[in-house]
Amino acid sequence: MPPVIAGIFLLSLGYWLYLAFCTRMIIVYDCIEYRYLGKFLLTKGLIGYLKAGPLREPLYPLLVAASMGLEQLTGLAYVQIMAGFGVLILLLSQVLTYTILRLLNIRQWITASVLIYFAVSPSLNNAAFSLFSEIVELPLFYASS
Repeated sequence: MPPVIAGIFLLSLGYWLYLAFCTRMIIVYDCIEYRYLGKFLLTKGLIGYLKAGPLREPLYPLLVAASMGLEQLTGLAYVQIMAGFGVLILLLSQVLTYTILRLLNIRQWITASVLIYFAVSPSLNNAAFSLFSEIVELPLFYASS
């Protein structure tokens, strides 16, 4: 991996960690429903969730439920754990973006530009650090490509 690309990955990770520590998730609108679904999955399990509906697409509520389970183990607020998952999902998606660009033999300066934009994209950052977005599907989109 070229040093420029490695530097972009490190700077991106640093920026996302900064956002994760500084961002406060406000529990409104869809957040209320995702919190409810997370608690529902945590108490009733996936079978109970599927018997009840399913009430919504299951992947993001499963991530919320996992965060709530980790909250019980660690004492960290589940929204902080969700922010950590957001960092991991963005990093994984950025790595997959890089992989696809390399497979397509895209020039390094274009690849670097795309990765930088990926890191600072307001829509991706908002999706990752809010509690009302299906960010969990982002890496799955790349995997299906």
